[in-house]
Amino acid sequence: MGGRETVTEFGPGTHPDGLTFDAEGGIWIMSIVSNRVSRISPYGLQHVVLEDSDPEHVATAEKAFRGATLGCHHLDNIKSRRLRNISILALAGPI
Repeated sequence: MGGRETVTEFGPGTHPDGLTFDAEGGIWIMSIVSNRVSRISPYGLQHVVLEDSDPEHVATAEKAFRGATLGCHHLDNIKSRRLRNISILALAGPI
């Protein structure tokens, strides 16, 4: 068991709200504010797999985060075209 290690850092609009690991050592994260699913490779490379966000909502939530006023109303009222509040992901394979 090693010490703490930073694998990647996220920019504005990415607020991870859940994660799971895949068989190759990748990390899948869900970002509720941007309604985004991303995969982080074992080397820290980020790849957006799915996103359905409203840029205006993301900007408003990001401003609230920077001002320490981000609250449930920013997380529960996601504006998107088709999806709502991605927050849980489960991967499955052969048993």
